[in-house]
Amino acid sequence: MAGCEGNPPITLLSVGQACVDICQGAVAALVPFLVADRSYTDAAASGVVLAPSLMSSVVQPVFSVLTDR
Repeated sequence: MAGCEGNPPITLLSVGQACVDICQGAVAALVPFLVADRSYTDAAASGVVLAPSLMSSVVQPVFSVLTDR
């Protein structure tokens, strides 16, 4: 990451955000497997997809407020 060498906290936050984005996409891709092989109901599989998105939506503004100080 060019420009982040001198600021390890920003690099760490950037890597963390990338992991969150990848995980949200991966969980959504698992829905057919959860329904077919694990016998999840559609509502349960939707809840599994909703949880990381909802948590991200709650946590992200909190970190924004803390970093803007």
